[in-house]
Amino acid sequence: MARRLHVWFVLAAVTACAAVVALMLGLEAKRPDGALLLSPSGTEVGDSELPSSSTIVQAIAAASSTTAAPSADLMLQEAKASSLGLKLCSLASCMQHGAEAPRLFVQEYLDGAGHRIKNIIEGMAVAAKNGMNFGCAMIVVDCSGTSRKERDTCFRVNQAWAKKYGRKTPQGQIFSKVLDGFFGEGAAKELLCPNAKGGVPLRDVRDLQKQLAATFGKVLDLEAYVTQRRGGLAQAKIYCGAVHEW
Repeated sequence: MARRLHVWFVLAAVTACAAVVALMLGLEAKRPDGALLLSPSGTEVGDSELPSSSTIVQAIAAASSTTAAPSADLMLQEAKASSLGLKLCSLASCMQHGAEAPRLFVQEYLDGAGHRIKNIIEGMAVAAKNGMNFGCAMIVVDCSGTSRKERDTCFRVNQAWAKKYGRKTPQGQIFSKVLDGFFGEGAAKELLCPNAKGGVPLRDVRDLQKQLAATFGKVLDLEAYVTQRRGGLAQAKIYCGAVHEW
């Protein structure tokens, strides 16, 4: 009974978080500096073209039954992403822009279910706001040490932690089941990136820097990057770990 109540508490907290994020999306239609956002084609987007807060909420609610049309182009993108051990989410809440839009990947944290879902929801909101689609959440570690030995030790320690809590929270909840309960049956397979090559549940940010178009630690840096390139990021894959500062 205590565990069931805890699960319901987590879901209630995340539902409230989703509403707040959607409201923020509606209020922050423009960048803080006043610049208009960009569409996938690189043209400026007016307020009337931006997804409203109600659109985001409705899309999240319909994620269990609505997916993007499996076009040939989208399937080709999926195949390319799969070769990198990535997943391109096709839920309605992930696909807020056309198939040519760049994809945003975020960090999957290894703590409680509420914080994990919060980062995914905010990732969807940041992607929608900046003319992007949401890719998936992945477990990433930055082991930039002063020596090879320190980096190897860092990776091994984090790898052991990821194997223990990669799909099960420290509170004992199966995270995929929590995701399916919130977004709808099968959502976890769309929202969580598969393991990296060799079945390792952990990725080194240095490897991502070689595989993806760009990696960032802050949303404002990501937004500046997208704005500067104005349409030159068709189908680009971009990682931004923490997406709460937007």
